[in-house]
Amino acid sequence: MSAEREHRSEPSMSTTSTGESHAKGKDKKTFRHRSAGRASSIVMLAGFLAGSGLLVALGLRFPAEASRWMENQDEIRKLQDQNADLRKRREERLERLKTFRESFQDQELEIRRQYNLYKPGDTVFMLPPSEPDTSITGQKAGSGSTNR
Repeated sequence: MSAEREHRSEPSMSTTSTGESHAKGKDKKTFRHRSAGRASSIVMLAGFLAGSGLLVALGLRFPAEASRWMENQDEIRKLQDQNADLRKRREERLERLKTFRESFQDQELEIRRQYNLYKPGDTVFMLPPSEPDTSITGQKAGSGSTNR
C-alpha cells in the first residue's frame, strides 16, 4: 500500500523525442496558469496604481475646489438676495405707478414735493438745515457750558 501512495504522489514521467523528460500535461498547464496569474497580477497592480494616483490627485485638488465651491455658493446667495430686493422694489414701483394712473391728486402732490412747487395760498414753513453732530460728547459745537 505504501508503494501505491508513492506511485500516486509522483507524477508520471514521459520522454520526448529529444530525450527530455516531462511530467504528463503538468508543465504546459502550470506554465499557462503561471503566465495567466502574472498577467492578472500586472493588471491588478496597474489598476491599483491608477486608482491610487487618481485618489492622490483628487486629494490635492479637493481643498481648493471646496473653497471655490463655497465662494460660489456665497456669491449665489448674495445674488439671490439682490434679485429678491430688486423684485420687491419693482413691485413697489409698479404699485406706485398704478396709484398715479388712478389719482390725479396723487400725481400733483408728488410733483409738488419733488420740485418744491406751491399753490397760491399754501402756507410753507422753511426750517434751517440741521447741523451735524461733530463733538465727542454729543453736544452741538458752541452750545456747551463752560465753568470759569
